[in-house]
Amino acid sequence: MRVFRYMFMLALAFTFACEPTPNDEPVDQTPEFQITSANPMVVTYEGGDYTIEFVSSNPDIWTLLTATTEAEWIKVKQMTANASDKIRFVVEANEEEVSRSAKIVVTYDREYEVVVNQLPAPAVPKEILSTITNDVAMVFEGDDAYVTADYFGDDLNLGLGMWQFWLMNVNPAYKYMICLEVLSDDQGDTPWEELVVPTGEFTIGDKMLNYGDLIPGYRIVDADGTYDGGSWYTQIATDTQDNGVACIESGSLNVSLNGTKHTITFDLVDDAGHKITGTFNGAVIVNDIRK
Repeated sequence: MRVFRYMFMLALAFTFACEPTPNDEPVDQTPEFQITSANPMVVTYEGGDYTIEFVSSNPDIWTLLTATTEAEWIKVKQMTANASDKIRFVVEANEEEVSRSAKIVVTYDREYEVVVNQLPAPAVPKEILSTITNDVAMVFEGDDAYVTADYFGDDLNLGLGMWQFWLMNVNPAYKYMICLEVLSDDQGDTPWEELVVPTGEFTIGDKMLNYGDLIPGYRIVDADGTYDGGSWYTQIATDTQDNGVACIESGSLNVSLNGTKHTITFDLVDDAGHKITGTFNGAVIVNDIRK
């Protein structure tokens, strides 16, 4: 809570006025206080210095003027003699794309609430990483289909096992593949030949890096160059398609086991809004990529 206090100090003439004569009218000495600045007050998303202005009459030198706020993003300043009719406060910049509101409670003869509404930060243009221009319904049939499940162990130090499903079609008419990264049980030091491909539904949710998550695509650019991680779709130029990639942003992956064959189905959307779907039925090759 931010608090400042200021005592109205006027000339003692108000206190030691001449004694009234029998013909004098009684003088009302009741303190009056009025906020004159805008209420509610709208401030920019950048924040900055603002003031609450007021007027008063018949001030009581024993009455304190206080201002308080519960908002952490508002800091009320101490009043000064050269601005005795203003309450100054500082508003921090709003970094979120939603507006926010708080109250400053000014207390003198009673409580006065001043509402401060701060505008939202402007929307940041979304960076589109995908370069494909259409929806894709992936086909995995016959000898042209090749599917692996690569196990990285607890590669992210989360106590979870990270897997990457690679589904590829090398048919000259298609030449595309998709990598879908999921988090499941950590299988510890289980030998390669005993690793169990995780089954169930994996989804891209609001929170990342939890059990059952399908990790969305992302791109890191640093001094070592560009690195794409998470879930991505890639296609090679053929007579029917151009080179292109798709950064997976939402959707789900389902994996089930029937005997020695897996069924893998996915329904996804990239960051440009293109749907990418597909189903595979067959044997999955397990690769051990643990460090």
